[in-house]
Amino acid sequence: MKRKYQHFEDYEVGQAGVTRMRTVGEPDIVSFACITCDYSYVHLAHHPTADGPYGGRIAHGLLGSSMVAGLLSLDAPHIVGRDVPGSYLGSFETNYRDAIKLGDTIRVAWKIIDQKEDPDDHTLGIIRSDFQLFTHNDKAVYDGHFQVKVPKFSTKENQIRPFVFKSTTPWEVKEFPFEPEKIY
Repeated sequence: MKRKYQHFEDYEVGQAGVTRMRTVGEPDIVSFACITCDYSYVHLAHHPTADGPYGGRIAHGLLGSSMVAGLLSLDAPHIVGRDVPGSYLGSFETNYRDAIKLGDTIRVAWKIIDQKEDPDDHTLGIIRSDFQLFTHNDKAVYDGHFQVKVPKFSTKENQIRPFVFKSTTPWEVKEFPFEPEKIY
């Protein structure tokens, strides 16, 4: 059973892990190009890039960064603040050391390197985690860090309380007059 992360105090400096692997394919690059309107030939054109410095097409840098966040979200959700009530991603920094090539299989290694009080909010703590993105050749192509702000257990206002819906008046149900000739 996976460990449940609920509060700042649940994290440990030195905790580390590696995500599952994922192959970056043609649909990933084309879809990302369509979403971002980045149709640069280094991402989409096979023949002009074949003789280039990477020997073919490469993934968008931000596509790789998005995959880092996605893989961590699946395999180490507490590192990006997912499934930790009241937490949120404070910062995400990526350094691009090399390119992810079409067909590369990637994985992310991560490690919690710092745990400190939030100077702006006494009810939160800051967890900093470093990461490296590796290809199937064990080449580190990206590195960077995440900072997640996490509620502290020790503060009373962060104790998890169940939400109870209270209404003094019942909801009013209005009748909808159906008119077949009317366009709604």
